Amino acid sequence: MKVLLISGSRNHEGQTAKAAGAYAAGVAAGGGKCEIVFLPEMDIQRCRQCDENGWGICRTEGKCVINDNFAELVEKIRHSDAVVFATP
Repeated sequence: MKVLLISGSRNHEGQTAKAAGAYAAGVAAGGGKCEIVFLPEMDIQRCRQCDENGWGICRTEGKCVINDNFAELVEKIRHSDAVVFATP
């Protein structure tokens, strides 16, 4: 099983990070793989609502005009069997 854990914590040593690490260790102990992504370290910009209806090529072409890390995160989610969110 491939698990993606998305952490909202900025602190790699804090309680949320410790809980995420314990979860990842449990996944590994069960024979799975767990990748932890720290969301505050990623460049993810807010939607610009490109057209007058609040959409853009995201709706028609399935991609965004913003060049940030969001597409990379979406791909990680798509290739995971499970997604876990850890928030402070």
